[in-house]
Amino acid sequence: MNLSIPDRQRPTNNVLNATCILFAIAAAYLYFNMARTDVRGLPKLAGRVENVYLTNCLIPESRSILPKSVFAFRLDHSPQTLGVYRRSGSYTDLQDSINVGDEVTVYYKPRAGTRIDLDVFQIEKGSTIILNYSSNQHHYLVVSYALGGAAVTVFLVGQLLLWNARYRRRSYCPTARL
Repeated sequence: MNLSIPDRQRPTNNVLNATCILFAIAAAYLYFNMARTDVRGLPKLAGRVENVYLTNCLIPESRSILPKSVFAFRLDHSPQTLGVYRRSGSYTDLQDSINVGDEVTVYYKPRAGTRIDLDVFQIEKGSTIILNYSSNQHHYLVVSYALGGAAVTVFLVGQLLLWNARYRRRSYCPTARL
């Protein structure tokens, strides 16, 4: 039984392997850059909180088709609704700290075309930091290292499969000499 990869399929496997690796490395690079983001360099909104509520919406990062719970709020000088998503779904600290009429400063990454902008990095109320970016920074670092590790694993498995296919084609049976 011959399990080697036919010659006509090898370039396709190499291209697929390289594409997967490049995608994983690019995603790891993006997440690593998100982890190194300086909060003070981000756009910020300062204003009075007009509306605070919990809502359900689809989160693209969660890979789920079910709506997830989101803590959302709107500032008086912003047309965009801002929000915070936590996998745990626990927002009691935010609900206790942010009330209608409070003056807050929000550091975020603006996104056009979204109903609720979930790229909120830090929320400050006076001199108190309510939502700290360092709690999210750990998540971005873990994801970047996981994606980098996945890229290395895909590369090594691909190389191992190619080496195995080349090795099985060789004949190591000694020839009989008369």
